This record gives sequence, C-alpha cells and structure tokens, in this order.
Amino acid sequence: MTRVIQWATGVTGMMSLRHVIGRQDLELVGVRVYDETKAGVDAGTLCGAGEIGLLTTLDRDDIINTDADVVLYMGKVETDTPGCFADVCDLLSSGKNVIATGSRFIHPRSLHDSLADGIQNACRTGCSSFLGLGLYPGFFGESLAPILSRFHKLYPAVSPAKTVEGAVGGVLAGLLVMLGARATFVPWLTVGDCLLAALPAGVIGPTGDLVESLIKRAFGVKDSGRLIPGHGGMLDRIDALLFVSAWLYVYALYLR
Repeated sequence: MTRVIQWATGVTGMMSLRHVIGRQDLELVGVRVYDETKAGVDAGTLCGAGEIGLLTTLDRDDIINTDADVVLYMGKVETDTPGCFADVCDLLSSGKNVIATGSRFIHPRSLHDSLADGIQNACRTGCSSFLGLGLYPGFFGESLAPILSRFHKLYPAVSPAKTVEGAVGGVLAGLLVMLGARATFVPWLTVGDCLLAALPAGVIGPTGDLVESLIKRAFGVKDSGRLIPGHGGMLDRIDALLFVSAWLYVYALYLR
C-alpha cells in the first residue's frame, strides 16, 4: 500500500484527491489545504467522495512531518515560485517522493540554476525522487507520448529526428501563414499565390534541410561551421531558407 499526501485542493487537486481515495492500492495519509474554510474538514467530504475519517490541515510542518511515500504537490508555483520550491525541497529532504503538476516544475533550471540545484540536493539528502509533470499531465503522459511514438521517420539515414508528420505539419503551417498574410498586410496576394508559393515551399524547405544534413554526413562533421557550434553551424540555420528563396524567386519572376 502506497501512502499518499495530497498537497493543495484546487481544481486539479480535487480531481487528484478523488482518484487517490478511490484507489485500493493507495492510502491517503494527509491533505494540505490553504483555505481556512477547508481546514479541519473530512478529506472525502471535501471532494465529494464521502467521509473517510481523515481531516485536512493548514499546518505545513505537520504535513511535512507525516510519514508518506509520495506527495502529490499542486501548490500554485506560478504565483509563489520561491515558496512552492521551498515546500518541495523540504518534502524531498524529509524522505518523500514528490510529483508536481505546476508548469514551472517541468524544467526548473530554465528559471534559475539554484532552483534545480535545490531539488537535486534535497533528493540526495532524503534519498527521494522528484517528477515535474506540468499541468494536465494525463494529456502528455497518456495521450501525447503514444501519438508521438507512432511518428514515421522521414529519412532516418540522413536526419533521424525528422518525421513525415512533421513535414506535413510544416506544409500546412506554411499555407496558414501565407493565408494569414493575405488576410492582413498583403491583400494583393491571391489564394492561388498562397497555394503555389506555400505548398511547394513546404516540400522544398525540408529538402534543403536534408541536403545540408547529407553534406555534413558526407564530410563526417556535426557542424557546417564554427559560428554556431553545437547547433549545426550557420548553414544549418538557413538551409531551408536558401532553397525556398530560390523557389519563390522563380515563381514570382516567371510563373506568376
């Protein structure tokens, strides 16, 4: 039986609380609330699951000192970043694993190195683990990941990261941009212009990218130059642009 603490009972917290109570393999051992009107209330009654005999509490330290295996942390990290990170670090240091849904917990180092270092040090201290899922984790973990895993490689021998679905998405995105431009600041473009410029460009652009990747592989190098090391070089930034520019020049001068 896994002992669980539910930290915060907002919209997502309430959904989480109901699911924890309904699971036979989970034991709810604590619920942290922020609203005084929710304090001292039966946790099951609070979320509409029926009375379970466990009262909620406002006492932060009481929850941190409660024996548990995992904490489902759903504090408002977007509005109180320092306070929420302090909560998580104290929980981790106390030996509890933490799963957090706040978006700022997904990649703490992007905010500041000290936030990520604090979580790592707390995990070492408590021999615990941390998982930052962001908002609506079910979508990313249960829906998006399986969809992404089905993507088809475009040309794996040359560029393993590119997919057929990504190429099709690029074509459609290019067409939408052209139609948006026509509707706003270049009304002299026709719908035919948008189709004949954007659709071929959506194919020619990735072709230019693949050609540049093929050249780098032929010479056994990762970067095409030294200007932007680690990111393919300057040519890698403009390869698609070079090919598309040539197509647009030919279209505008000879075909339109």
